[in-house]
Amino acid sequence: MAYPPSKVSELNLSEQSFNRQSLSDLLSPDLSSDMLTTLESLYSNVSSLHLNFSEFITVLLKTSLWQQLTLQSPEFSEICLAFSRQVDDLYTDFSAEPSYHSRKHFIEVCLSTHLLVLQNDSIRDQNYNWFLSPDECWYLLLSAMAHDVGHLGRTNQSPYEQELLAINHLERFLDSKSFTNQSICKAITKHIILATEPRDRNLLISRVQSSNILSSEDKLGMLMVEADLLASVLPIKGVELGIKLSNEIMPQDEALANFIKSSKGRLSFLKSVAFLSAQSHLLGLDQILGMAILKITQE
Repeated sequence: MAYPPSKVSELNLSEQSFNRQSLSDLLSPDLSSDMLTTLESLYSNVSSLHLNFSEFITVLLKTSLWQQLTLQSPEFSEICLAFSRQVDDLYTDFSAEPSYHSRKHFIEVCLSTHLLVLQNDSIRDQNYNWFLSPDECWYLLLSAMAHDVGHLGRTNQSPYEQELLAINHLERFLDSKSFTNQSICKAITKHIILATEPRDRNLLISRVQSSNILSSEDKLGMLMVEADLLASVLPIKGVELGIKLSNEIMPQDEALANFIKSSKGRLSFLKSVAFLSAQSHLLGLDQILGMAILKITQE
């Protein structure tokens, strides 16, 4: 059926309103029931909504968690909103987003960051080593927003190629702003984003496991890696994402692409992951990872 322009506009506004309300509801999930089922459903539902990146961040920042953090560190909310709009503007110039490293991935990683930060108050008295200050919560979210911006849809051709590209996008944006602790924000977000280089994962895991007192950089770096990989370890969503990553890499490296989507490749990936933060333990992610590994080995 063909609608007149005025009706099309009305339908678009109605759909946008539905998407925003649906997302708002999803960002306050009931995490007291079966965690694996809840997370699979949550990532599936969020991915199905037709929202661009800045719309997602707008709704995210209106949740009670980020509203409270805005009261504590008011400058960062507008910085995140402005950066999300810049990301959308950047991708209007892309002929096609990568299959995996797209704005959908940015949304999923920001969702994971949200879920981890939601656990923050619960660990204040249990494990203060992992507790995040308000500024650290914002550094983590901003890093999640930026960590793969401008990704070329291929593996690194030189050390930290994609990570440095993302950092350059973020730093140019931050340089256009003026706010308290700007230099600290740039230094910490750079460290966090560099932590997502897969070849450094084992070193970070080893360092965190052997530290009685964590540095802020290692704490935030580990949480960033956990947020980056959370959806990928889920038994259903993770397989879907593995296929997207395989499709993305296929034109450059067919052998690696085929390995990634194979059972052997997925098992290798899962065994390279660790969930070490107190936040991830409250979500049961270490147990979910174990179940994902068991599922592969029994197939």
